[in-house]
Amino acid sequence: MAQRAGFTDPRIVHRTPLRLEEPDLQSRLRGTVFWAVTFRLCKIRELEDGEEDYGQAALYLGTIAGCAHHFRLDAENLFESGRAERVGGNTARILEVSRFAPHFRILGNRSRHFGPFSRMRG
Repeated sequence: MAQRAGFTDPRIVHRTPLRLEEPDLQSRLRGTVFWAVTFRLCKIRELEDGEEDYGQAALYLGTIAGCAHHFRLDAENLFESGRAERVGGNTARILEVSRFAPHFRILGNRSRHFGPFSRMRG
């Protein structure tokens, strides 16, 4: 639904299994799991279909209120203040043009493509 509404790269920030309190409902839905999911949605035209590796990194400046030591963009991206973290092209773009832009410095550009982004690369 988010993608149909123009949010190209929806990000899960947090997810928690929901507990059904009603015993009758629990027995009827045995084996079914429901989740409460918090998404971060950015409507940015230039995002790609997947995370690509352009050799970029993001440096969090520690300036978001209440997040002086770290900031979680989504379930995959936790930024510690003052520590550069490798990021894929979409993540770099989100941090460059969203409301988070003043709080990050993006290192590198998109001049060289290294393939799909993987956190495993050194």
